Formats: sequence, C-alpha cells, structure tokens
Amino acid sequence: MKYSAEGFRKFTEINDRTRYGSGVCDKAAACCMTIKNSIILPTINFTEADEECDIDCVPNASRRAEVRIAANNAYAFGGNNSCVLFSEVCDG
Repeated sequence: MKYSAEGFRKFTEINDRTRYGSGVCDKAAACCMTIKNSIILPTINFTEADEECDIDCVPNASRRAEVRIAANNAYAFGGNNSCVLFSEVCDG
C-alpha cells in the first residue's frame, strides 16, 4: 500500500470534526504512521506565527523528519481525557 501524507492528513482532519473520544484510534494510527514513514503531518489553517512563541508547529505542509516518539492526546465530553505515547521498536 502506498502511503500518502496528504491523503492521511485529510482522513484525520475529517475525523477530527466528526468524532471525539472514538477518534483516538485514528490518531493512534496516525502516530504509528508518522514514526514508520518519518513524515510529520501539518498544523492546518496556520496563518500567522506569534513572535513570542518559539514553537515549530509544522505549518500547512507535511515535513520529513526522524520521529522516534509520538504523543496522542484525546479529549472527550465529561473530562474523559487520555494521553498515549508511541515509540519505535528497537532491535537488541
């Protein structure tokens, strides 16, 4: 199967708008694909950077980078929140 960063970004963007707690499964897959394929998905609709905030948020376009650990934050109604960390598997 060919991996498309743009297609996967659109897939996760659509699911962000329609599902809350159950969308965590899609985000878990996105974390694993990010680690496997070394492609960071973008922050969409980024228009203006805050000069006082020195954060590289990967604005508007995917970027290739070595990713060894990814975090998946999930927020749902009623305060049902979770965070899961994913990491690459090391041989040895």
